[in-house]
Amino acid sequence: MLLHAESLAGIHISPELVLLALDHLSQGKKDHTSPDSSRHLCLSAPVLAESFSGFFTAVLRHGYLPDQLKDCVLVPIPKAGKNLSSSDNYCPIALASSLSKVLEWCLFSLNFLLSLRVLTCNLVLK
Repeated sequence: MLLHAESLAGIHISPELVLLALDHLSQGKKDHTSPDSSRHLCLSAPVLAESFSGFFTAVLRHGYLPDQLKDCVLVPIPKAGKNLSSSDNYCPIALASSLSKVLEWCLFSLNFLLSLRVLTCNLVLK
């Protein structure tokens, strides 16, 4: 079962789910917004979880994702044993911001739990 547009109006991302997502965020990785952003997010997780919960819930309910969360950096990764002078021999990798990764983790977790029928729509929808 996937999260459908009609069910997003009542969805709620809890502070506990945000804390779990922040706990899974790697502190050692850097993103394009700030070299220490993932570390700062992890260290301030207990303080930020409630705010991020409200923000992520509003993003889903209103169907609007701010441009800053859509920004990413494309990094070309060369394919092994290929001629590096041709652009066809590179795989593009998109590096998203740490906050985008937290939102993505929350969405995947909700969808996964719904697909296993661990949660029913009544428990996820507010």
